[in-house]
Amino acid sequence: MATRPTKTTLMTRMEIETMERLTYSVSEVAQLLGISRASAYTHVRTGEIPSISLGGRIVVPRRALEQLLDSVLVDAG
Repeated sequence: MATRPTKTTLMTRMEIETMERLTYSVSEVAQLLGISRASAYTHVRTGEIPSISLGGRIVVPRRALEQLLDSVLVDAG
């Protein structure tokens, strides 16, 4: 007999919405950086924007994006 999941085992919608994202889609990264979607995919393809493949999706880890931006800001400063 299967037991019904309790509230303690499921995240509420509010918890999910306030949870910090670990990855972004390439389109989201393009918006965050203020570049075109095509340009973001080009930078992902050349390795300038770090990414990982999960199944059929390409995602950009938040930490890798933050590190990339930090290194660019240090180099420019």
